[in-house]
Amino acid sequence: MALWGISSVGRAPALQAGCQRFKSAILHLTQGQICVIITMFIDRCSVSGHYLEYSKMKKVPFAELTTQKLRVTREDDPLANFPLLKMRGDFNMVNIASLVATINAARGCAKEHGNVDALTASMFRGWDPGSWPFPYININGKFELIDRRHTKSAAESLLIKQAPGAEYVRSACEEWDFLSLQAVLVLAAIRFNVDGTTNATKDHFVHAVLTVCEMDNLDNTDILLVRGLLDLAGVNERYNYKNAITCIENQIIKFDKGLDGAVSMTKNSTDEDFAKVMDNLPSFGDNQVDKDGTKLFTMVADKRFNKRYAWDLLRHIWEAEQNGESVRILIRSKSTTARGIRDDRQDLFERVVEYCNLAYNSYRDFASEAMNESLPSYISGIELPRKGVENLPGEVFTLHQLDGEEAPSQVDFLDYYPSVDFNK
Repeated sequence: MALWGISSVGRAPALQAGCQRFKSAILHLTQGQICVIITMFIDRCSVSGHYLEYSKMKKVPFAELTTQKLRVTREDDPLANFPLLKMRGDFNMVNIASLVATINAARGCAKEHGNVDALTASMFRGWDPGSWPFPYININGKFELIDRRHTKSAAESLLIKQAPGAEYVRSACEEWDFLSLQAVLVLAAIRFNVDGTTNATKDHFVHAVLTVCEMDNLDNTDILLVRGLLDLAGVNERYNYKNAITCIENQIIKFDKGLDGAVSMTKNSTDEDFAKVMDNLPSFGDNQVDKDGTKLFTMVADKRFNKRYAWDLLRHIWEAEQNGESVRILIRSKSTTARGIRDDRQDLFERVVEYCNLAYNSYRDFASEAMNESLPSYISGIELPRKGVENLPGEVFTLHQLDGEEAPSQVDFLDYYPSVDFNK
């Protein structure tokens, strides 16, 4: 048997000095040790003796699909360690039309980022027998989905009538019996995604716990309560480093409704929803010109990249001003939380104000000094008039993405100037 290893010998950068240097740990294992490792890997990836069967599992056509053809069992339950819900009975074939997909209150958005088209294409070939069935709970005869809203949308688009389901019921837990059922479902929805194709993020944990606190009138500054709720949501399974969890805890504890705004839902955050809403906004477009000659652009606000986006926005406006044209720009955020959208907007517009003032003030000071040096001393001291982004001809709007926003609203850049303390 010929065994090959993977080595970085001869390519280690200087930053690795003092560590393993140029020796490869794998290549220094004995042949017997390597064989043991390979055998353990194959054993973990095999089912009934067929290597890597899960990864090569064929889809089952829906016409032939039964619960007996599933390759998952109750032991694979994503909520096995969630004490507030338990699976009732065995898997069943459930009518897709009977499943109710509510708004995604756990993540704070009407629709999460996801590619429904890709799911539709995948389900066209059948059901993946290695995937967990639709999780739902019976609330007064209504089958409310706990997760897999995108999958339901894909199934509906393909006119699929039935699919595997897993029914859950409320489980008694003395420590957390005070939580409402809706609060439990919010936490369960996050728990379902601690290790999935669309992993729960820090913002999702923050929003979910704040939503639970608002739903049940709980104190979000109680650190023991917050830690308990986060643990129920699966934060300790999602993150194995303390700093990430501490960051999430701090965001929840420091949340102030008066300063941060209400814990609210978002909409029009996905590319799919944005494309649909743009079809109904004739006054806006992406790199287009309307019938009146106004240039139309759409841009993204994102705190990670707003340094660049702010200059791009100013460039569009300055170019239009230089050419004697009109310009209208629509700003959207891809954040899936209300707070994230507000932060993206605030950061972008504050940077636009800052950078515009930086550019104009630099030239204004230079021009004023040059002009005063060329004038007689008795008429020196002239200052050029000030100009800011609010004086530019372009129109900037924000897309309606938060509760209470029904249409794009125009940005007033005067709202984003640094506040001045007149008492100083």
